[in-house]
Amino acid sequence: MAQTFGVSAITEISTYCTSIVARNLDDEITHVRNLDFHYTDVMKELVYDAQLYKDGELKASSPSIAGFYGAFTG
Repeated sequence: MAQTFGVSAITEISTYCTSIVARNLDDEITHVRNLDFHYTDVMKELVYDAQLYKDGELKASSPSIAGFYGAFTG
């Protein structure tokens, strides 16, 4: 539990977010976010691509951080 609290505290206290929303010529909207973390030497070891499967088929994926509950971005 302490590790989970520690990871959540790091992401809440030290994260700054640069965000871009753009529309292309086909009217598709893209949202891009760059999470600017401090403690990059620690955070780079905790970030991974979470994958959600149902009936053996990949349904969704999302960047996530080990110890963080839920999708970090969506």
